[in-house]
Amino acid sequence: MAAKMPQVVALCGGRVVGYNLSMDQSMQNDLPELTPMFKEFENCFYRGQALARYQFMVGGQVCVDESFRGLGLLQSLYHETRKAADARFELCVTEISARNNVSLKAHQKMGFKVAGSYQDGTGLWNIVVWDYNDGLHTGSPNV
Repeated sequence: MAAKMPQVVALCGGRVVGYNLSMDQSMQNDLPELTPMFKEFENCFYRGQALARYQFMVGGQVCVDESFRGLGLLQSLYHETRKAADARFELCVTEISARNNVSLKAHQKMGFKVAGSYQDGTGLWNIVVWDYNDGLHTGSPNV
């Protein structure tokens, strides 16, 4: 993954306290367990257009150490990923389990919007979109 897209890691005192993995659409068959997620993206619409009409990166997995939550690290990880990625991307798209309300709220706080949802064998998933052209959340946080 790191050969194709930026993978951002946050360190504190030499210890990993957060990371954000990213992918692009060309990687949809690289990890077979993620193929269903990419297929769901094909069925999703954002601002009246098929999501596939946009250039988007995929937020693979984001994780913030429990002791660093609520400090803006999630935003910093996404902003650093955005800065390191190819400028052609208009959106960042990811999925969040409906059971993980804390993650959904944290993503919404930084500007992600729910664009759809789907059910798989494990539960309900929300597809969320961060629009880089949305002027509300384009600056890096002060963290």
